[in-house]
Amino acid sequence: MPSPRKKSNIVRTRKRSRKYILFWSALVSFHIIGFFMSLNALMSARTPQGTTAWVLALNTVPFISVPTYLVFGEVDFEEYIEEKQIYASQIEPTIQRLHETLEQQNLIAETFKGSAALRDTLLPLPATRGNAAELLPDGPKAFESIFEGISQAQDYVLIQFFTIADDEVGSELARRLIERSQAGVACYVIYDDIGTKVSDDYLAPMHQAGVQSVSFNVVPQWNKLFRLNFRNHRKLIVVDGHSAWIGGMNVKADYMNWRDTMARFDGPVVQTLQVSFLQDWAWSRDEVLEDLNWQPKSHSEQGQDVAVASLPSSPTDGFERYTLFLLDVIHHAEERLWIASPYFVPDDVIVRALQAAALRGVEVKILIPDETDTLIARLAQFAAWSYIRELEAAGAEMFQYTSPFMHQKIILSDNDYCIIGSANFDNRSFRLNFELSAVVSDRAFNRQVTEMLQQDFNNATAIKQSDLDGQGFWERVRVRASRLAAPVL
Repeated sequence: MPSPRKKSNIVRTRKRSRKYILFWSALVSFHIIGFFMSLNALMSARTPQGTTAWVLALNTVPFISVPTYLVFGEVDFEEYIEEKQIYASQIEPTIQRLHETLEQQNLIAETFKGSAALRDTLLPLPATRGNAAELLPDGPKAFESIFEGISQAQDYVLIQFFTIADDEVGSELARRLIERSQAGVACYVIYDDIGTKVSDDYLAPMHQAGVQSVSFNVVPQWNKLFRLNFRNHRKLIVVDGHSAWIGGMNVKADYMNWRDTMARFDGPVVQTLQVSFLQDWAWSRDEVLEDLNWQPKSHSEQGQDVAVASLPSSPTDGFERYTLFLLDVIHHAEERLWIASPYFVPDDVIVRALQAAALRGVEVKILIPDETDTLIARLAQFAAWSYIRELEAAGAEMFQYTSPFMHQKIILSDNDYCIIGSANFDNRSFRLNFELSAVVSDRAFNRQVTEMLQQDFNNATAIKQSDLDGQGFWERVRVRASRLAAPVL
């Protein structure tokens, strides 16, 4: 009969054996899962860099990369595309009639910069003329304009944001919508399922008042907690089909203090902007909105004739609409190209285009934030520093906005052309998110944009490669390592 000591050794040996078995079983399982996930990445990842990174990581460090792929990996869009095509057949006649109306009323702008054939192919609807435009360069001005516009609504209000917070700004939005809905105005709200976390206590009073809301989610309910890709990042407010607001802000109190920008447009472009809302509502709510205003109203007689185009983009376009449009803008810049973005993580094609622009004498200046609001934003900042050497060598300059956190997304080309909207300067906005931007061609409006950005550059600090070289070894390693995460930032 074994002694107590021998029994104890036997028990310990068995426990160690079970631990080894569990360890090796888990390791083998993760490698098998990682292998099959790498096949999925091989077939679906959108860039060679992203594909290479996922395939290598999933087969070498599956313990880390498998959970990461669950969060940042690709999803199957077949179901979404099929349903979108069903709704497209119902929505397309409305879009076609709008196009015909714009032509009949001579509201199509013909003076846009760039390759006309490419522009006309990339834009779902043509650029329009006869618009009024107002730049809203901070949170207080933007929300005052938005809330006042909502309160003046007579027929309907369309609201779409990535984030709606249950704070003082979100509460004010809810109050305005409830008041309008009780007055008989139809109110519709879309928010992203991941970006917005509001309770039933916030939504219930709106629903009781008749406000209709829906969350946008492109993955099955059981899987939504593990997918951060393919978010609806659009920011849009439409009132009565007459006025629209677009830009970088979400409905959150932080934006009252952050450095961000919105713009208000009145005129024919409003109808083209609300098309994306119509499509997103149809997908999210299984319903096509019927009673929207599709009669464009020109402001030319009031002396306002701003040319504006609606530029929606999504991972279901079939081609990278925003990337191609952006490349065309960069290639046609002649004097200046100023870029402000909280996330500056472009791919190699965009970097080469920026280098070419700088080398041919264009003033290329890039503004990124010094402060950040999330871990991903911090990683994006580190990754942005990794581009300094390449851009500086071609003559481009990079600046960090000191304080507060800068969240605006604006691209200014020369003196008469700018893009303002929800899209960041990164892979996520180029390829993975649903975004919406306005392209403005007007010297007076863009003179205001130029003055606003010049003030921002005055409040920023130039960063050079010599600054990074002076940092410690591990700081430089962190910057280069963050660049490797560019496909998912």
